[in-house]
Amino acid sequence: AFKSEIMSEIPFMVVLILTILIYKKSENIFSLIIVGLLTGYLISIRTIGVALPLAFLIDVSLKGINSFRKKESTVRKIILRPFLKTFIIFFFCFGLYFLLNNLLFDISDDSAKGYYRMFSFEGLGAIILQNLAVYTEALKAFFDPQNDKWLFLPLITKSLVFTIILLGFFSKIIKKPDFTDFFVILYMLVLLVYPYIQSGFRFLFPILPFLLSYAVFGLKTIRIEIKINS
Repeated sequence: AFKSEIMSEIPFMVVLILTILIYKKSENIFSLIIVGLLTGYLISIRTIGVALPLAFLIDVSLKGINSFRKKESTVRKIILRPFLKTFIIFFFCFGLYFLLNNLLFDISDDSAKGYYRMFSFEGLGAIILQNLAVYTEALKAFFDPQNDKWLFLPLITKSLVFTIILLGFFSKIIKKPDFTDFFVILYMLVLLVYPYIQSGFRFLFPILPFLLSYAVFGLKTIRIEIKINS
């Protein structure tokens, strides 16, 4: 069951990474259209894909603010360019989503709204704490080597990897946050407020490459600290 669930997440992860790569390299309208279409497809696969257009909005807004601070005060750079960029992505994103879910496949309202109906502000704090514990254990369990002889080893390795990921994440956010970080934060926020704890590692799998990159960043941070102290 676990393998079948993970296999269903692989297409989402592949399209997600492709979308982010194209967005980071986007220099023309055509690439923005592709980003919008891929994002709409992602939301059609998994509702949590809605974190991606929100991350686009934050990224474009922050870049506009930075341009203003750098005295790049032309209307085109501060307002028009970010607005057009966001409009193109959102138009093709939700246009494709509407096309797939209403015109081509005619998905029923019960199916489309099923995820949203589970959200509730009642006991939201308890839900967040519960999800935080569940996904923390799920991530740590992924790095469990399942050693039957040296039973203490898994306890050390999974806790160590988890700590390095956290270290890398916070170090990256403090030093130089970028679009990927915005997306991961929004993705995790959606998971934390979503009252469903049966997925285990499944929902974390699409962002596994980003979590591993944080682990690498965390190791680099430790290495720099050791060099400074020595």
